[in-house]
Amino acid sequence: MLNKSNRLWITLSQIGGVIVLLPFVFLCVNLLVPSNENWATLSQYWLKQYITNTLILVTGVGLVVAALGSGLAFLMSYFQFPLKKVFEFLLVLPLAIPAYISAYTYSEMLSYTGMVQKTLRNVFDLKLPATYFDIMSLPGAVFIFAMALFPYVYLMVRSFLLRQDAGLMESARLLGKNVFTAYLTVIMPMTLPVMVASATLACLEVLSDYGVTSHFGIHTFSTGIFQAWFGMHDVFTAIKVAFCGMLIASSLIVINRVFTNTKKVQSQSSGKPIQPMPLHGVGLWLSLGVLGVVTLLSSIIPIAQMLVWTVQTLMHQNELQGLWENTKNTIMVAFLAAVAVIVFALVVCNVARYFSAFWIKMPMWVGGFGYSFPSPVLAIGVLGLLISVDKWLHSMQWVNNPLLLTSSLFTLVFAYVIKYAAVGINGIDSGFVRVGKRYSEASRTLGHGMTATFFKVDVFTIKHSIIAAFILVFIDIVKELPMTLLLRPYNFSTLATRVYTYAGDEQIQRASVPSLVIIVICVVLMLVVNRLEKNRHY
Repeated sequence: MLNKSNRLWITLSQIGGVIVLLPFVFLCVNLLVPSNENWATLSQYWLKQYITNTLILVTGVGLVVAALGSGLAFLMSYFQFPLKKVFEFLLVLPLAIPAYISAYTYSEMLSYTGMVQKTLRNVFDLKLPATYFDIMSLPGAVFIFAMALFPYVYLMVRSFLLRQDAGLMESARLLGKNVFTAYLTVIMPMTLPVMVASATLACLEVLSDYGVTSHFGIHTFSTGIFQAWFGMHDVFTAIKVAFCGMLIASSLIVINRVFTNTKKVQSQSSGKPIQPMPLHGVGLWLSLGVLGVVTLLSSIIPIAQMLVWTVQTLMHQNELQGLWENTKNTIMVAFLAAVAVIVFALVVCNVARYFSAFWIKMPMWVGGFGYSFPSPVLAIGVLGLLISVDKWLHSMQWVNNPLLLTSSLFTLVFAYVIKYAAVGINGIDSGFVRVGKRYSEASRTLGHGMTATFFKVDVFTIKHSIIAAFILVFIDIVKELPMTLLLRPYNFSTLATRVYTYAGDEQIQRASVPSLVIIVICVVLMLVVNRLEKNRHY
């Protein structure tokens, strides 16, 4: 029988789940709104291009990150070589560099007046066709996304491989297979579910992008949503475009579910750890060459170029005043949203661990919706929902401001919470799973209720998980661009929007200063999370 405290927890969890679900319900309901001239024009002239470009990007990036990420995971898991610890850090560093920052950097570097072509002309007296350096294209976008997103596959596949039986590779070698053949015939088929599942997560990030595609002039569903809202000022047309993007996202989610076979993965785990084999000769130099090229292209070159531009910019222009304001705004909204995410995650996860009924666990499952859908799609759902709420409040004469919510930071923070609730839920739930219920049950045995147990026991036993989840949400929000552009209040800028504004004004070098601040914040926080993971004791 439920007591008052338990009912309160369940009620709060259910309310949170319903609130998270509202933007998606709004999107689906408003699909029934009759089409207008804007949608007719857009669907006739642009929709086919949106579909084609989006599918090419998603497919290309998915294939490249799957191959690259899984290959690097195999190399780092099964072999020992010099500088391995350095490469372990460098291979995850791209997670701290938003794809749009790399896009802006490479486009400027490879332009006619950029470093690469100027060096070739002035130093080597080479004048190659401009098409050789045209990165602002679909293949160029695939390259940018692949360099930014391959760590998704690398980290998940490597984590999986490190849990597997070392005897699999040993058996393959005893049967006369070389390393490459063993990888293709034994390791790759075994990791296929994890590889595909992680690659689909990377593809969902591609669907959420606006910075890369808009800068490169590639028309996708994300750019279509911006065109409908900012160009046509038509939220209902934007909703219809968003729904088309949702269909592709839903397909990716289905693929993810199909290929993620937890029981199959776990059944192959063994207690015999992998003993990395030392590399020598050609294999050593080839591996170091591959790792060097990947890390150079994905992180070292962009960061080095931004450092040079930052020094040049600060020597000639005063960027610090505006930069500090944007940094404060970024930290403020990221902090508020991250706190809200953690509170929501703690409530739904704590309820789900005590009660098994589906309707009680539902908010925890619903909380993952936001992360599965592209940021522009979610932003339009939130925007349309809150516009309707504002109209209703104003019609009831409860408020004087007809844009009370949509003109405030509430809209932006609300969207962040829905988008990144899944990150918080995964982190908190993993913490609860690690510690189990033994401490909580001991507390309940001593007569403490659910609330007292949570604040006196649970919070302290999973404190490292709470901090790590908070930081991961914070990092995601710091890098977020599309939702911020769509939902920010008037005259409110973050580091990400400042970078976008400079890039749009073709002031890429000035964009390097806020870009570098974003990267520094993300790198520092990633190191903190890594240290928490290493030092976690229960």
